[in-house]
Amino acid sequence: MKKELAIKLDAGVERGMGHLYRQLHLGKVLQEHGFSPQYFIPEYAPAIEILIRENLPFHITKIEEAWPSNWPTFFEIVILDRLDTTSEFIAQVRGKAKYIVDFEDLGPGRNHVDLLIDANLTEKTSAPTPSSVRTLFGLENIALHPSFAQINRTANRAFSLEPVLICMGGVDPFNVTQKTVQILKSLRPEIDLTVVVGSGYPWHTRLESLQGTLSFKLERDISNMAERLSQSGSAFCSGGIIMHEAIAAGAIPLVVSMAEHQTRKALYAQEKGAALYLGVVEKFNESDVMNALELTAEQLRQMHEAGRKLIDGKGIFRVVSAIEAMA
Repeated sequence: MKKELAIKLDAGVERGMGHLYRQLHLGKVLQEHGFSPQYFIPEYAPAIEILIRENLPFHITKIEEAWPSNWPTFFEIVILDRLDTTSEFIAQVRGKAKYIVDFEDLGPGRNHVDLLIDANLTEKTSAPTPSSVRTLFGLENIALHPSFAQINRTANRAFSLEPVLICMGGVDPFNVTQKTVQILKSLRPEIDLTVVVGSGYPWHTRLESLQGTLSFKLERDISNMAERLSQSGSAFCSGGIIMHEAIAAGAIPLVVSMAEHQTRKALYAQEKGAALYLGVVEKFNESDVMNALELTAEQLRQMHEAGRKLIDGKGIFRVVSAIEAMA
């Protein structure tokens, strides 16, 4: 018998699509392991379109709402992927859940769940949690698409920035994508460039019009991001999940931060030698791109090796094992 699984997440212009993509990957793997997932999401059209396309059952709820009115189903496991829960919210969720798994939650609710997962924290950097809460911390537990575990990171390769990929996440509310394209093409008109935008990106037609004068490939909402990144030398990206995907695939992340939590992630990756942090979106300019273009082959080789040690792409299987052990 399938085990009932609820996945409650946030998505939108402000929060982006990272929560949704992570839980799509995780939900599909858990489905293969005997779970029957149902998604609970806010009313955000790009997220709804993806769940319809993937033929996954979903329900529209307000983000602050634990369950729709008179919800009947009791779940073996509820996965939460939203920021800063309250103790009261967790108590309401608990009314329909045997076990609660919580992702990247810095709110007081994290102290009342069964499994807390945060790849961006370590035991040293996390606030204390009660002994009743099991934790999975560290980038070895980053839940990426299973295809990232299949990439051959040890193969011989030429270390070059090109081909260059630009992907600023599923939404890119500041349209850093277009700005980066125009700066790159003004500095190096012949650069081998591919631009990938998500389903929440609202300026697709602007990019299409730029293709009339600037030479670059444009793709939208692709399903093979691991392959695309593994074929790229570098990736201008935001500091969300796409940065970790780039590291896992062997592409050097050149990171523009869209939010405070992305800045922390990007600085940590740079400290570990696996990324180049270009700064916050409000100050991002041509000089930042010029600095990235000056990276040498030896610097790229060292960053690639640092990234290989930092993320192995197998975190999703560790997460699934931890969840299975609860059920």
